[in-house]
Amino acid sequence: MKKLTRLLVLVLGLCLLVPQAMAEEKVTLTALVAKYPIVGDWNTNPAAMLLSERTGVDVQWEVVADASFLEKRNLLFGSNDLPDIIMRAKLSATDEAKYAANGQLYPLDTLLEYAPNFSALMEQFPAIAKNITSPDGHIYSLPQLNTTEGNLVDKYWINQTWLDKLGLEMPRTTDELTEVLRAFVNNDPNGNGQKDELGFSFQTKTSLYDGLNRFYGAFGMGKNHGVISGYFQINDEGKVELAAATDNYRQMLTWLNQLWTEGLIDKDSFSQDFSSVAAKAALDQVGFTSYGNNYQWLGSAKTNFVQPEIIAGPNGDAVWTTMRGFVQNTGVACITTACKNPEAAMRYLDYYYSEAGTVAIRMGIEGESYYVDENGAYQLYDHIKHDPNGLSLDEAISKYGLYCGGNVPQYITDAVDQSAAQLPETKEANEKLRPGMLDFNDIVNLHFTEDEVIAMSRYEVDLIGYVEENLVNFITGERDLAEFDAYVQELNRMDLEGCLDIYQAAFDRWNAI
Repeated sequence: MKKLTRLLVLVLGLCLLVPQAMAEEKVTLTALVAKYPIVGDWNTNPAAMLLSERTGVDVQWEVVADASFLEKRNLLFGSNDLPDIIMRAKLSATDEAKYAANGQLYPLDTLLEYAPNFSALMEQFPAIAKNITSPDGHIYSLPQLNTTEGNLVDKYWINQTWLDKLGLEMPRTTDELTEVLRAFVNNDPNGNGQKDELGFSFQTKTSLYDGLNRFYGAFGMGKNHGVISGYFQINDEGKVELAAATDNYRQMLTWLNQLWTEGLIDKDSFSQDFSSVAAKAALDQVGFTSYGNNYQWLGSAKTNFVQPEIIAGPNGDAVWTTMRGFVQNTGVACITTACKNPEAAMRYLDYYYSEAGTVAIRMGIEGESYYVDENGAYQLYDHIKHDPNGLSLDEAISKYGLYCGGNVPQYITDAVDQSAAQLPETKEANEKLRPGMLDFNDIVNLHFTEDEVIAMSRYEVDLIGYVEENLVNFITGERDLAEFDAYVQELNRMDLEGCLDIYQAAFDRWNAI
């Protein structure tokens, strides 16, 4: 959009920045939302009700549990029985291209005059357009925007209590970590006289590579723009390649296979979710784990764990690639073409990006969960920060706010955030990783054309399915790593080159915006 047009949009939309500028008659819209477990019903959540009150848009929420949301969402698109809005929509670039081609997603760039807050942010931060614009030039979903580092950097955690009990130094390399895990498993650091300690316990329910991807950078992968879609990367020549077909990936699998063979990896890791890991940590059975951007998920065991400095790989690489950029999540909210009043829907969603809207999402209700101090700063009440019933900070805020689980349109800054990202421990963890962090503006989110999506669907089933099958098999010894070259040859037979061409075209478009 030309600058003059944007300026007119902002000027005309200024009246929408204040609650008084609402439609005279209340608008009713329907919406589907994925419910994060600790957040209550969006129909009765205080923040959700406040957002409706301030915008004059009454939203009737169909609340679906996270675990079954994608199935429900896909069924609605398949039957074309769609609500007006989908929130926490979890739309991948592939999803957007497919549903847009079906004529089911409203082009939001045509509604920017009703979105002064979001339009101003797009003008201020060019990275937004780079990461949410589809190949046809339209925007089909809204992102979660975040400048708070504690929310953008995923981490791994080591049991400092066990290190101290066994008199061990903090590991700095993968070889040293291997020695520490051996000591954890064999030397009874929990002191119960039983060999029930788990060295490295991780979860793969979020995605198969989650838990292992913290080590990509230690083995020289993802150092330019991060690891894309879990398995791809940009090489030093600006070309897309399959990281999972490189010798660096082979080295990582070789190390992980060694850990598995020695019994240093929890054998449940390829079938469990983070709550199972947390439960084992609460029983004082976990020495090392990787999940989340803070350690609140570890519950009562969290004080045992700290973030080490980046553990360097065998070639001295120590890059931290498990990061999200300022455009923290894409595909978080959309308006469907079933909506009869898309202008009201856009005005409603745009309010989420205002400071007042984001404060409600992240802190809840003024006078109940937070207050504004004498310096004009937002502060959580003590009963939220230190819940008398032992709730974590996230659990306590979730009685009032909506942010937990992420994937909500919002503009997060340190000023409006009192989540676990602001805890001293989280900030300390970030500082330990800072020397190897990527530039937040370099993180890539790619979008694909309709034709590319059709081709990608085959690659995702065949090629990526083969990668993931062998990821597990190589680590667990079901397949000998001596067959890695044969595995790469099979990938090439599956038309890896054609897949890379699609990714390259998408990356070139991203670069050109």
